[in-house]
Amino acid sequence: MLNQKSLSKVAKPNSRVVGGPTVKYWKDRLEQVWFKILAATVYRRVLLLERTLDRRMPMISPRVDVTIDSLDDTHMAEYLQLQPKEQESLIHNRFSHGHTCFAARYENRLIAVAWATPHRINMSPYVSLVMPLPDNSIYFYESFTEPDFRGLSIQVALCAHMMRYFGAKDFQRAVTGVVPENEPSRRVYERCGFQPYGMIRFVMVGPYRRLLPAAFSVHEQQDDKF
Repeated sequence: MLNQKSLSKVAKPNSRVVGGPTVKYWKDRLEQVWFKILAATVYRRVLLLERTLDRRMPMISPRVDVTIDSLDDTHMAEYLQLQPKEQESLIHNRFSHGHTCFAARYENRLIAVAWATPHRINMSPYVSLVMPLPDNSIYFYESFTEPDFRGLSIQVALCAHMMRYFGAKDFQRAVTGVVPENEPSRRVYERCGFQPYGMIRFVMVGPYRRLLPAAFSVHEQQDDKF
């Protein structure tokens, strides 16, 4: 019969045994590396997240003092300074088709942006797919923060602001897609109350591409670039 001392030894977690925290940590990290290798070669996946906008929206403050507003075409030079790899024509197309770009500024300097559209889910260029959005839904996508300001909850504050903004405009549901291995992006939406509702899986071998079965309507992208 086990005495109390023996029982405490049995019950104490041991990171050196299978299932211990250290083993789980390295298992998760190896899985992330494996999927990153696959994503660069033959297999990609996107985790779809959603959150209803019909309940109280969170008030989240970043760890630096920022102001949040929205951009338009007149801010193009400023936007391209933050993201010089973006194509100006692509950004013009987004604005002209009713997409909204939210921005965070620190001491009047643009340091973070995040986009939203009510039209459809566009996963290009990562998996080159377009999905229809249900009525009264808004799609959040392509967030970016200047590297020196990452880890300060700026994107979390942006996301919370976007939810309140679109909730006030009678949108009922916010949707987004993240690469599962991109932990910082996933944590942003999790902190804002988003929950998984589906996974897109895509196989590519040279010119061959195949969308694996999914539980929602997905359409391969053709010529739409915005």
